[in-house]
This record gives sequence, C-alpha cells and structure tokens, in this order.
Amino acid sequence: MACGLVVRPLVLTLRLEMQPLVSILIPAFNAESCIGETVQSALGQTWPRKEIIIVDDGSTDDTLTLAKRFESKLLKVLHHDRRGVSKTRNAGLMAAQGDLIQFLDADDILHPFKIESQAKALAAEGNETLATGRFGAFYYRLHKAVLKDSNLCRDLDPVEWLMIRFAENCWMASHAWLTPRRLIDRAGNWDERLVLDEDGEFFCRLVSLCKAVKFVPEAEAYYRVGNLGSLSNGRTQRAMESLLLAMELSIGHLRSLEDSERTRKACVKFIQHTLLSYYSNEYGIMERAEKLANCLGGTSRAPDVGWKIAISRDLLGFKNTLKVIHLKRRLAAKAHRSLDYVLFKLERQKI
Repeated sequence: MACGLVVRPLVLTLRLEMQPLVSILIPAFNAESCIGETVQSALGQTWPRKEIIIVDDGSTDDTLTLAKRFESKLLKVLHHDRRGVSKTRNAGLMAAQGDLIQFLDADDILHPFKIESQAKALAAEGNETLATGRFGAFYYRLHKAVLKDSNLCRDLDPVEWLMIRFAENCWMASHAWLTPRRLIDRAGNWDERLVLDEDGEFFCRLVSLCKAVKFVPEAEAYYRVGNLGSLSNGRTQRAMESLLLAMELSIGHLRSLEDSERTRKACVKFIQHTLLSYYSNEYGIMERAEKLANCLGGTSRAPDVGWKIAISRDLLGFKNTLKVIHLKRRLAAKAHRSLDYVLFKLERQKI
C-alpha cells in the first residue's frame, strides 16, 4: 500500500512532464479594465503544463499593478517602456520556454478547453502543423459572443488556406491559433516594422511554412471589439505604411508557395478587400496599392461591390465612397458598443 502511494504520484508527474509546455503570452497596454478577466481565462485553461507571461508595454494606467497581483510560479510579469505590440510580443517570445505558443491580447478571452483541445490535436499531427479554432466577437457581454464559421474553419493545406483568406476576406483572430515554437523559430519573430495588420502578416508567414492547418472546432476564443481608440482605427502615415507593407509581405508568402493565375487573382481580391476595410487617401496609399494590383494583373477597385456602393461610386467617386463606408462602420460600431455597455451594466445590477 505504502509503495503504491509513492509510485502513483511519480507516474502522474512523469506523464505530466511528457506533455508539451504551452506558453501563453499576453502583451498589455492600458488594459486595466479587462486584463483581470483575460488572465483568469488563461489560468483557467484545463491543459496542465502551461506558463503565462504578461509583458506590460509601458502602460500609464494600473495595468502593471493589476498584473503583478497574479504573479506566481505559473505566471511571470515583465515590463518595458512603450515599444508597440510587435516588440512586446517578441519580448514575450524571448522569455517563453514552451513547446507551443498561445498569443492572447490583454482584452481577449479563451474558453477553458481551448488549449487542451488544440494541444491534443497537434500531438497527433506533429510540430509542422498549425492549429486553429472557432472564435467570436463581443463588446462587454461575453455570453453574447456569436461564433461564426467561414471556409477557413476546416482542415486545409497552406496554399488553400491562404487562397481562401485572400479571396473571401476571411481571417482568424490571433488567439484562435496554437503554434508550435519550432515553426515560429523557422518563420522568425513578429515584424517590428508593422503596427497595423501585423498579426495578419505573421500568421500568413507561418502558414506558408507549415505542413497543414488543423481546424479544431472544440477550441473556442473570444475577442473584444469596439475599441475606437485602438490602432486598427487609426489613419496615421505609419499605420497606412504598415498596412501596405503587410499586404505586400502577405502576398509574397502565398506566391512563394504557388505563383499562378489563380493565386494572383486571390491576391488582387485581398488588396480590394483590405482597401475597403482600411481606407486612406493620404500618403499615396491608394495609388501604390493600385500599382501592386496592376502588377498582379488586376485593379485595386473592387468590381463586385453591390448596387448601393456602385451608385455611390458613380456619384461620389471611388475614394469618397470608401470614406462613406468607413464612417458608416465606425458609427455603427459605436452605437452597438454603447448599447451593449448599457445592457452590461443593467445585467450587473441584477446580480
């Protein structure tokens, strides 16, 4: 009996140590209102072998103080002066010891079973495969997040994944992935030149080097939207230059695998979709994007835009039409966010 009591914990310990270590990397900047919930979702992961690294990017609020309250053998907090999200993620990577990497922004949430389901799937696939999962958006009320599937939500080879990503304007949130560290070492760190669509470029680069993309439907993640002060809503020269560079690099990742008529058509679609989402008529961005599309045998002007946009384009011109689209989206996001905040407060009062 006594011998059995000694052997059983030893066997469990050996089994645990045989499992891959997962590093959960959380870059944080002025996230005092939500970082606690994010960290709790990381701590609540059912995968037993994990480490959590929070890197505070020079926050001016209480983010660092709140993060330090969670410090333990499991969770480490780092801090540096303001450097931007790409450099902050790279700082987390430098400190990470894990075989698998989970990126998690400081306002996003993971389902408790997210990492475990993907880690088990990767164990059967090998360390040349990337894992993705389902994700949904929310403003304040997490239980209202709607998980939406796209044509990326299935097992795909790298070329087909990138083709669908570009041609159909699909995407995967950065925390929907679970990535073998070996693939990141091959692909390189986050591109520190990029401040907009840096995640899009990073994961396109990883996909271009992987054997396959494994979709795990049980792995769920949730991202918070409606932060109107975020960089993705900015139109500075640096942001627009980053957008154009990220497009060029992402297109290069697909063409490095297959440079054909079908891949070039997908790349042109990618340019069209991107410019409809992020528009600026400054810094020559539109003209440079048009030249890029022309080199691929197409145009940056979307041909299939619907009758409303087509009429507006004829009346106002293409550039002014894109301005109207952008303004409409911002106003709609602001209205939905404000309504959800009111409902969130009312629900909290009832508890």
